[in-house]
Amino acid sequence: MNDAENLISELSTAVSDQAKRMLEESVRKTETAMLRLAPITRIMISGIREQLSSVAIEMTRTGKSFLAKANSIPENQKQRISSGSYSIIAQKGTTLKHGKELLAAMTRNNIAVIHSRLTGFNNSLKMLDPVNVLKRGYTITSINGKIIKKGKTLRKDDMIDTRFSDGAISSKVVKTA
Repeated sequence: MNDAENLISELSTAVSDQAKRMLEESVRKTETAMLRLAPITRIMISGIREQLSSVAIEMTRTGKSFLAKANSIPENQKQRISSGSYSIIAQKGTTLKHGKELLAAMTRNNIAVIHSRLTGFNNSLKMLDPVNVLKRGYTITSINGKIIKKGKTLRKDDMIDTRFSDGAISSKVVKTA
C-alpha cells in the first residue's frame, strides 16, 4: 500500500509540475503577443483618428456651405413659403369648420331620433297605463290585493274587489265554473 501511495504522490507532483510549466508558457506567449500587437494597435488608432478628423473638417465645410446658401434665399422664395403656409392654415381651418358643422348636424339628427323614440315609448306607456285601460272599459279584479289572472283560482264565497274607471266594488263569488 505504501508503494501505491508513493506512486500516486509522484504522479500528482508530476501532473502539478506539468500544469505549472504549461501555464507559464501560456503567460509568456500572451505577453509576447501583446508586445507585438501594441504597435499595430497604435498605428490603427492613429489612422482612425486621422479619418475622423477628415470627416469632421468636411462636415464643418458642408455646414458652412449650407448656412451660406440659407442666408441667400431670395425674398420671393420667402414670400412663397410664407404664402403657402398661410394657405395650408386656411385650408385646415376650413376643414375644421366643416367638421364642426357636420358634427353639429349629426348631433341634432341623433337628438331628433332619440326624441322620436322617447315619444313612442311614452305613448306605449300611456296606452298600457292601468288607468287608461280602465277608461277603455276593462276592469281590474283582485282578491286580497292580488290581481286575479284565472277564474280557476276563485272559490265559492271568496270576496273579490273589482276596479272600474270611475270607482270600485266588492263582490262575493256565488258560483265557480
